[in-house]
Amino acid sequence: MDPEQLAAALRRAEQELATERARHRELLARFTDELRNSLAAIQGSVNLLEAAGWNAPELDAIERNVGKARKVLDALVEVPAAPRRRRARASTGRGRVLVVDDNIEAARGLEVLLTKQGYEVATAFDGPSGLDAARVVVPDAVLLDLALGQVSGYDIARQLRAEPLLAKTRLIALTGFDQHTDRERSRASGFAEHLLKPVVLEELLAALDARR
Repeated sequence: MDPEQLAAALRRAEQELATERARHRELLARFTDELRNSLAAIQGSVNLLEAAGWNAPELDAIERNVGKARKVLDALVEVPAAPRRRRARASTGRGRVLVVDDNIEAARGLEVLLTKQGYEVATAFDGPSGLDAARVVVPDAVLLDLALGQVSGYDIARQLRAEPLLAKTRLIALTGFDQHTDRERSRASGFAEHLLKPVVLEELLAALDARR
């Protein structure tokens, strides 16, 4: 094999390797997104059961295992540690929050958690309903799932940003996707924060308290 043929073969090998790595990253992203959404639904169901007064050791065990599974996923995709931020002390009347997620259990679970923290919480389960609710509620913050079926959370975020009435509303993405391109796309769409499911309460509260 002459030098030109060797160079051509090396280029083809590099291209094939790059394609294979990209395919693996995409598969891993889909895998972790599905798992994170499932964990968020489980955590939401636990929150609802606890709010209904069912306090059992089994619920504590489930919650601990959800946390462990989240840490495994974070390590799998090398998620950087969230920056430590000082958070305001809990009080009543902390603001209005709109949760938009087509995962009903996850949305209701967040509603329960944030209501306990003193927020006024509204929920919507698809993009168009979320837009309508935002125009009525005029929330201080919107927790917006990025995978909403026919209309993506990115599209909803851009439409929210175009509403003069919602100019001061803080947009927080809730997602199972954490590739660098996902975070870049979030910022470009108008999101102030990009939080991974199942969301850690302390991280969520810190993001909400940073809204002003």
